[in-house]
Formats: sequence, structure tokens, C-alpha cells
Amino acid sequence: MNCVFCSIIGENSPHHEIIWQDDGHIVFVPNEPNRLGHILVVPKKHISYAFDMPPEEYAALQVMSRAVAVRLKKVTPGERIALIIDGMSVPHVHVHLMPVDMSGDFCVPRVKEGETTDALLASMGETLRAGFAGFVPEQEV
Repeated sequence: MNCVFCSIIGENSPHHEIIWQDDGHIVFVPNEPNRLGHILVVPKKHISYAFDMPPEEYAALQVMSRAVAVRLKKVTPGERIALIIDGMSVPHVHVHLMPVDMSGDFCVPRVKEGETTDALLASMGETLRAGFAGFVPEQEV
């Protein structure tokens, strides 16, 4: 299998700013984030389609996404946290979480194409990791 997310999970290759992880999930900044706080919640088990997930794994992804979103809202600007479940752009189920202020914010990137640099990603990762220090999912719900 040649899955970029499985490679990130296994050896962080290609390098991504990992914010948090446990035995079942990993949270990291995509290399082309739309805005500060755009993160992915990815189950470590490879499944390409959300509705092929066993019900308990699907539920666990939703519970984890909610806990991460609650913390993300505390540490980033934005009125709400938007959520999209994906598996098409990378054929490995993942949840996009992003701070938004109005309808349509999720689709309109604030970080323009080509402006994302390693330094910007590292800064975003550092800011978000600091905000997730001491993160315990069960305490966020």
C-alpha cells in the first residue's frame, strides 16, 4: 500500500507538523492549510471510505474529532469549528477541522497557494502544539 497518511503515521514522512496523537488517531497540520488552525484528525488504521469503517471506529473518530474541535476553538480565532470528513483527496479517512467565522470560510483559503512555507507550517505547529499541551480528549467532552 502506498498511502501518504500511513507514511506520516509511521515515520512522519513527508514531514508534517504533528499536534497530538494516541494509539488510534493522529492530529496534524496539512501541508497546504487554508488558515491558522486547519488541522486533520486521522485514524491510524487505514480505511479509505468513512462508511466502510466499523461502527465503533466511526464513532471513535467522531468523538475524537469533537474533543479536538473543542480544544481547537479555545486556542484559535474563529466563531465556530467546521468539519468535513474526507477520504477522496487522500484515500485514507480523515477529518478536516477549521476555525470559521461565516458560511463559506471553509472553502476560501486565507493562505494563498504558494505562500505556505516550512517556517509558516512550523510556526503553526508550534502554536497549536502549545494549545494542545495537556490535551486529554475525555476531558474536552
